[in-house]
Parts: sequence; C-alpha cells; structure tokens
Amino acid sequence: MKRTIYFTLACTVLSFNSMGNHIMLDKANECYHNQNYKQAAVWYQQLIDEGYENAALYYNAGNAYFRDNQLGLAIKNYRLSLREKSNSITYDNLNVARKAVANPIPASNSTMHVVRTWLDTIHINSWTASSILFFFGLVIWIILKSLNRVKQSRWGVLLGILYLTSTMGMASTYYYQVISYPMVVIQSKIEFKSLNTSGRAFLYDGTEVLFKREQGSNTLIELPNGEQGWAASNALARCNYKKIPHCAGFLVLLLIVFSSKTSFYSK
Repeated sequence: MKRTIYFTLACTVLSFNSMGNHIMLDKANECYHNQNYKQAAVWYQQLIDEGYENAALYYNAGNAYFRDNQLGLAIKNYRLSLREKSNSITYDNLNVARKAVANPIPASNSTMHVVRTWLDTIHINSWTASSILFFFGLVIWIILKSLNRVKQSRWGVLLGILYLTSTMGMASTYYYQVISYPMVVIQSKIEFKSLNTSGRAFLYDGTEVLFKREQGSNTLIELPNGEQGWAASNALARCNYKKIPHCAGFLVLLLIVFSSKTSFYSK
C-alpha cells in the first residue's frame, strides 16, 4: 500500500533566549507557507546554528530544503530529526528524499552495514543511561551479596550481561557517530577519487557516505557499497550532532571500578 507523504510543518516548541529568535521562527514558518522555501530554510538553519535541537525544527528544515531541491541538506535534517525522536512521517519523507538522489549507490548487504545502520538510529545517550543504570544495579547487588543479603547469583549474572551489552553498544555507537560518522553530499555534483580504481567518478547531491579521515581540503569517505576514496571536504555535511557528551571516559572509569570491586569480593 502506498503511503501518503506529508510536507506540512510540524509544531515547533522551543525555549528561546530572546524575542528575536521567536520572530525568526515565525518568519521561517511564514516563508514556508508562502512557498519561499529557500528563505525558510535559511531561517530554520540559523536557529539550528544557534544551538536549538528539536525534532520538529529539524523536520521543518528538512522539508524546506527538500522543497528547495537541496536533497543533501534535507536528508541531513531528516536524520537529525529521527535521532531526536522516531517518527514515521519523518522516516517516509527521508525515504522520498533518498529516492530522489541521482545515480544512487546500492548499499552493501554485509552484516556490518546492517549493524551500522541500526546503531545510527540510536542516540548515544540511550546507551549511556542504560549502562550507568545497570552498573549501579550491579554494584548494589555485589554489596548485598557480600553482606549475605542475597543468595541467588542469577540476578548478578543478568545485571552483568546487561551492563556489558549496553557498554559495548555505547562504544560501538560512539565509534559510528563520532569517529566514523555519517555524512552526505550537499553539492549538485562532486568528484570522487577512488582508492581502488583509476579514472574519474562523481557523487551527487544527497549521496550518503561515512567519514574516515580528513587531510587538507579533502576527506576520505566510504560509499554505501564499501568503496573508499577522497572527496572535497566543503562538499560534505555531517549527518549527526557535532557535540556528543564525552561519556565514554566516565563509563571506562566505571568499568575499572567495577573490575576492582569484583576482584576484591572474589578474594
């Protein structure tokens, strides 16, 4: 069954620091309703650049960019919106934008690609909160166990498994969202210099890639089919948050503490 695609504006509720920002949002919505999508995208983007993170704001920006035929920036904002809050309408719009990309590159069917795609839909804070929760639950169980308040070990084993799983999920998500993060082409057509083959190849607006490393004015990227090569850095945009809480170090510290605790109580 064909699904209806909505490009209407979502209700955006933000806590503004100034009246000017509230006026900016009103102007953006007014421009969108008047079909001045380019200017609407400019206003929405200015709010985003000032630090406002909101699923509806990203969604509206994605709609404005899509209507203005800027597929890369539309895809970027739809993905940011989904990271804030899962929504079937946003997901449908994202798929519409992806289907509009010229000369799409088929994705690899490898297990790693499937895992990477799944991890990209989860915010690292979710893994962090789960890991911290299970860690303290495990510490409490160890203390109660040492005081002979609990006799069964299955709860400790379960908490340990959940803690390790959530910590591994956090580490994997951190890698795919901070170290090798998703990017998208935001120019109509750019040159791609493959590491494996000679000759010229081109990527088009909206093509999604993975960041590997940056060197000068170029960025090493990985295509959906696994091929790696170089492209101009200014033709690419990051598809996730630039600032992610540095919770990895804290969790490593918890893991060290947990290891020392378990070593102490095992003696």
